[in-house]
Amino acid sequence: ISAYNAIAYGDAQNKILHIKERFKVKSWNLSGATPDLVVPSDAMLTLSQQYVPQKTYNGIYVIGTSKNAVGAFVKRSGTDGTPTMEQVQDDLFTDTVIALQRGTTELCFKAGASYKTTIVIPVLEQIGELGDIIEYSADGISNKAIVTAISINAQRKGDGSTIASQTMEVLRW
Repeated sequence: ISAYNAIAYGDAQNKILHIKERFKVKSWNLSGATPDLVVPSDAMLTLSQQYVPQKTYNGIYVIGTSKNAVGAFVKRSGTDGTPTMEQVQDDLFTDTVIALQRGTTELCFKAGASYKTTIVIPVLEQIGELGDIIEYSADGISNKAIVTAISINAQRKGDGSTIASQTMEVLRW
């Protein structure tokens, strides 16, 4: 999973391990993607954003380091691959598909300046999953982002009732 940089999660009931790509769509194509979940503004308990200035990279070398290793130069289509980010090496790059996917994931993370956003909402029927595309509004502007972390919190109040909330960390460009 680490070489592929994928998301792995288990289904305890069916005893299945699911593996899915970290990005359903490339980060630079996110604005045209169909969201998996729309979070209405009035459902957000809190929203905080942190601007992350970052250079845009268009290419990366992915290098295998084991006996049966493969390597690849991965670049954003329509570019010559420059600037190139620091190469990634792994013993497990033994398959071109894995090397290409890892390179694409790295480029998605380094697609220019981004916002790390934390959204706290009540626990809804439809709870987001890692890798989901969500749509939300901030300051009256609609945004699409990739879910990078999720946690569920529950607190017992003084009257014995429980309040549950879901915190989603998302990344948008």
